Amino acid sequence: MTTILIIINFIFSLNFRTFLGERTKLCTLPVNSGLVFQGLTWNEDNYTYVTVGYRKNKPSQICTLKFDERKKLVTKFYNLKSQGKDFFGHSGGIEYLDGMLYLANESTGIFAFSADFDPNSSEIEIGTPLKCNSDIKTKSSFIYGKKDNDGRKVLYAGEFSNSHYKTSNFFYWKGKSHKAALVKYVLQEESKELFAEEVYSIPDQIQGCAFLDDGTIVLSESWSLSPSKFHIYRNEKIELTDMTTKDGCKIYFLDEESEIKSAPPMSEDLDVKNGKIIYLSELATNKYILGKFVGENGVYSFSAGESF
Repeated sequence: MTTILIIINFIFSLNFRTFLGERTKLCTLPVNSGLVFQGLTWNEDNYTYVTVGYRKNKPSQICTLKFDERKKLVTKFYNLKSQGKDFFGHSGGIEYLDGMLYLANESTGIFAFSADFDPNSSEIEIGTPLKCNSDIKTKSSFIYGKKDNDGRKVLYAGEFSNSHYKTSNFFYWKGKSHKAALVKYVLQEESKELFAEEVYSIPDQIQGCAFLDDGTIVLSESWSLSPSKFHIYRNEKIELTDMTTKDGCKIYFLDEESEIKSAPPMSEDLDVKNGKIIYLSELATNKYILGKFVGENGVYSFSAGESF
């Protein structure tokens, strides 16, 4: 058994040696908890990693990870509820923005709720989905958020597409086509509604996205045990088409990357911390196990912007 593990680790390290040398491990996930990690965000206001995922025959959970004053990692789990009922959503992405958390859950949409959790409770009420006003109908498989240059709260929600997971979208541009959309929404806080402003046509099998301050877009692609790919699009590769939606949104076509980083399998949601991309993988969870043998059990960061 020991010999087999040595061989597995050698092959793993050989296949991903370039990327493994570029990334930094930030903390270790509780991969034996039964939670299948999907979403990740960084709460910069209280220095906490917030993760979310689903469980087998149990409610979805949020898991927070924070280093205390002794630099010990403290983890807490919270079961999710929606309108008082246990929530069993896939919970593909989560984003912290200005005191709130935004949860993307495939076909049911985007939930918004306070990031200020009751320390004496083991449950979080996520409410009902926000109303999304858009001509483009998408599933909310993953999410990213930030404030734009005008101080508006902006959310980017995208969908996962492949031969097993169909979408209702189709984009054709210069002889190439995509079947998945990533929509930029502006949040109207008074009405608690999202209004579409831009649409990005994206490749299949995207699990996460991030938009850096220098204009760089990063997409996380993974499927099963195939190597993950981080697609990096810098400004010159973000192509504006001559197409618009019926409600006037510009459509961008993301096809030719500035760079692709090959990474270990099952990369998921993305966020940004101190200008770098952070991500996690579900490879070491109890559902898939393989990552336990190769140490693929953490939150990691790597550089993707032009300034690094």
